[in-house]
Amino acid sequence: MTSPSSASTLSVVYATIAFNGANKGGAIATGAGTTASVSMTNVSTNTSSSDGAGLWVAGATALDNARVNGNVTNVGVGGGAYVAAGGSLTATKVTFDTNTAADGGGIASNGPVTLQTSTVSTNTAPVGAALSLKGTATATVTDTTITKHVGGTGAAVTAPAGTVTFTNSINSDQTSGPNCSAAQLSGGYNQANDATCALTGTGDVQTGSANLGALVAGGGFAPTHKANAGSQVINTGAFTCASTDQRGNIRPRGGRCEKGSVES
Repeated sequence: MTSPSSASTLSVVYATIAFNGANKGGAIATGAGTTASVSMTNVSTNTSSSDGAGLWVAGATALDNARVNGNVTNVGVGGGAYVAAGGSLTATKVTFDTNTAADGGGIASNGPVTLQTSTVSTNTAPVGAALSLKGTATATVTDTTITKHVGGTGAAVTAPAGTVTFTNSINSDQTSGPNCSAAQLSGGYNQANDATCALTGTGDVQTGSANLGALVAGGGFAPTHKANAGSQVINTGAFTCASTDQRGNIRPRGGRCEKGSVES
């Protein structure tokens, strides 16, 4: 599915886009100036011979209540999504999982990325298995869970010249590789099991597992990780957060929000 390179709009609702292949953007490719909205949609099992096996976007793109999973580019960047220079990606209540790339298994981006109340899990890449920022691109990660990535010795989140700001989020317990390639910024109340992101804001924890359950359907459009009983992310997050979690449950339930995308 491709929109023209001139200024235009694209809206995808209640769809499954699967088993497609292209040079770029196996499922969706948008040109500069295109405004795209994708909601209640699965982008699954697509391939690319270069970048963006799932999505390749050069305009402003918003995903809401969606799942991007199982997309593969073995030689390019951005298994789940690639954001070209001049483009942007905002994902709200979206799960990026089991995508594969040579760089940026979940997301690779040359433009701004916003992850809100989302899950990035079990993606694979030797560089930035979860998120790989290029150049001076920035990312804002809020009420989001990043975990279980396969990066070998490479980090789940890489931003050599850009920055990632984590707030009330989990970036912890990767299958292989550290959480971050370099120090990032903190808005407070984050959970990590190593100090590679150097998150030292109010309420940040950089020791111990987040103790999350498996990635499973538990309400909401896409699967998520719920904290197991006794997890140190429960009722230790920010005092204010999004009014509902990724599963649609009201939050906070206790005096404070849970860290990450799911309220227990």
